[in-house]
Amino acid sequence: KPQLIQTAKDTGVKILAVVTNIDSSSTFSKQTVSSFLRSKSARSNGISEILKLLKDNGYSGVNIDFEGVPPADRPYLTAFLRELSATLRANNLLVTAALPAKTATEEWSAWSGAYDYQAIAPYLDLAVVMTYDQHYSGGPAGPVASQNWVDSVISYSLRHFSPQKLVMGIAAYGYVWNDRSGKALNYSAIQNLISKHKVVPKWHDEHKTPYFTYTEAGVKNEVWYENRRSTAAKLELVEKYNLRGVAIWRLGYEDPEIWSVL
Repeated sequence: KPQLIQTAKDTGVKILAVVTNIDSSSTFSKQTVSSFLRSKSARSNGISEILKLLKDNGYSGVNIDFEGVPPADRPYLTAFLRELSATLRANNLLVTAALPAKTATEEWSAWSGAYDYQAIAPYLDLAVVMTYDQHYSGGPAGPVASQNWVDSVISYSLRHFSPQKLVMGIAAYGYVWNDRSGKALNYSAIQNLISKHKVVPKWHDEHKTPYFTYTEAGVKNEVWYENRRSTAAKLELVEKYNLRGVAIWRLGYEDPEIWSVL
């Protein structure tokens, strides 16, 4: 949206282009990103295209959001970020990346193993850690981002990134699970469930996040989500560790009241 971009520029907000491995079916493609990373010529061409994109549009930098990268591609991902950094920094452009949350090296994890925090730290101007999806639609029910888990992720991340490089992810959504499956819901949809089933959400003192259950057609459903109160709790960690800031995933999904605490 040109008007939005111009407004951001007029107010001094830096605009980053997101480059990701989402394919035409709206899923993160492991095959596409693996083929790209393993080819030196593909990486070189990709970096040239990114540079052109940023310059043509007057963007301040890029955010690399490669998800589901096979752990065997760990050295190739590091090489790509090293090469990207050399090119973009020479043009006074920012290099940032969305990083999978983890609390240990987890070198062979299908989700986070490809990201070698220690190796890539020198090449990133900002590290946006996705501190959410502790529990997700394909697994058992539980908090999207419990306080202790987020604290552990940040503590591990700070072993490799300086506080002023680290941006903490804030979830703006939740999940509903039943005995068959789970699915993501935005805050508005969650409020609709609360009204429809006349439930009173509970607060989990340890996880510092709201949750509730309801029964529909004889099936029990469990909902965990984020709101103003849980966001306020996580902002205490930003202050505790003097982090650079937060990144919300995603705008439009959130409890409108979170803006009163950000």
